[in-house]
Amino acid sequence: MHTPLDQYYLRGDELVEGSYPQLVGKEAGFDVVHKDAREMLITDNLLRMLDDSFDAELAMPENYYERFVTEMAAVFDKSVTFADFMKLKKNIKHDVAEADVIIINIGSNDVATMALLDPIFRTLYYTFGMQIQPAMTALKGQLNTIDSPEDIIKMVGGYEPFLSKMETNMEAYKVKMDRMIGVIRQLNPTADIYYLGMNGTAFYNIEPTDSEVSKFFRTHAHKLAKEFKTYATKESAYKDEIIYVGVDNAECWKADPIYSPTYFLYFLQNAHPNYAGHRHYADKILAAMRKHNGTRVSHGK
Repeated sequence: MHTPLDQYYLRGDELVEGSYPQLVGKEAGFDVVHKDAREMLITDNLLRMLDDSFDAELAMPENYYERFVTEMAAVFDKSVTFADFMKLKKNIKHDVAEADVIIINIGSNDVATMALLDPIFRTLYYTFGMQIQPAMTALKGQLNTIDSPEDIIKMVGGYEPFLSKMETNMEAYKVKMDRMIGVIRQLNPTADIYYLGMNGTAFYNIEPTDSEVSKFFRTHAHKLAKEFKTYATKESAYKDEIIYVGVDNAECWKADPIYSPTYFLYFLQNAHPNYAGHRHYADKILAAMRKHNGTRVSHGK
């Protein structure tokens, strides 16, 4: 439903009726579907759960800000559904290891959302995080001491314009996504891995269409969608092991005009597929499965 309350209603591992995980699971005949996606997560969050060595790296001073961002990205899930988040962390390696098919849809938050929120997160980090992050890390027995000016510089980082930050985030995302696929392959050498692209038309229905902000969203959403496809099909070290699924033109929730206060009130919903959009995602995935497996939709359970 298109309400402010629903915008922040977290569904955890629930397979929502009419969502593409539920549709694909049912129509491809899978016995079990684990929805290990959670709201707002970025690749770093999943890597911390899947790769213990990555989690240890984020305990180093030069990576404190990166660690802080992962905590902020998961703040809704941890604060509202803490038990569910901990269950995900406990079970995700098993889910990956036992899967016949793995569908990955992550990256938009890494690149665009985190570029948008970077000034806010850095302000919080400089104000509070630099003080509490070492303490939080120490409580987990992972503290690495800061013993040089270089460490402090690495911790603080620097400000960058939004577009520049998106470019930086994109390059970092490619490295981490390759690392995550590598970890998935260690846990599960045989599962088919389907990589969903970004819906580059997510902001095409923003009114008025001739406003500068509308043009900006449309232009850069389309550009990012092309970059995700290029990464998955040409640049990734695992390009021959992942099956790219384009999902452009998925219908999203109808947005109020961008100059209306209610546009931002419903922003999280406006930027994501409605039920028709989820049907579009499911159809694209099922078509990719048929192409990959011949006449069968899927070979697994």
